[in-house]
Amino acid sequence: MESDKYPLPRTKDLFRSLEGSKFFTTLDLNSGFFQIPVREQDQYMLAFTTVHGLMAFTRLPQGFKNSSAIFQRELNKVFSDYLYKSVIIFIDDLATFGENFETALHNLRNVFEIINQFGFSLKTAKCTIFNQKIELWDTKFPAKASNP
Repeated sequence: MESDKYPLPRTKDLFRSLEGSKFFTTLDLNSGFFQIPVREQDQYMLAFTTVHGLMAFTRLPQGFKNSSAIFQRELNKVFSDYLYKSVIIFIDDLATFGENFETALHNLRNVFEIINQFGFSLKTAKCTIFNQKIELWDTKFPAKASNP
């Protein structure tokens, strides 16, 4: 199987998007990868053997060679109108932001509309709303920090 070369975002680009923002919301997709259906004609590539016979994933599994690239591409496509302007995405983690509360609220509303439109679900216990600091992927980003 050919490798999917779709790139994951660079941390520097993610942080650059946050510059000047004072309000941050982080969202975690619930079982993120499994929210993306696998086309029926591609399911054979995800087949595995069990005591009950040959099975195949119908939803995108985590841990396969191309899963991260496929998932990142799909989310980038879905959120393309807002990407790096009001939302950043790293695999199954999203962050919205705004330089003031009204903008942050507007941006979050746009993201929620897309989440609802595409039937995504969130792991609410891992979501934070309207914080003045953000912790991204084990890196703290205070609102007034300069580019790392």
